[in-house]
Amino acid sequence: MKNDGWRIIIITISKTSELTENDQLVATGFRCLKLIVSNYIDKLTQDNFITILHAIHKYACNDSENSNNTHTAVGM
Repeated sequence: MKNDGWRIIIITISKTSELTENDQLVATGFRCLKLIVSNYIDKLTQDNFITILHAIHKYACNDSENSNNTHTAVGM
């Protein structure tokens, strides 16, 4: 996948962390983020690596009721 494609995907996933009214969408976005981190992190450019770090930070700071996601994001 090209660099711009990864960036769009990561930013879209990152924005799901802001959807506090839809817990299912937040959980799905977080699962996608975990998949990228666990399987594709070594394929990301430095710019996309920084973008994914920002996405992880958004989930780590999220005040949703699912604190498991927050703790997992901190562990990433």
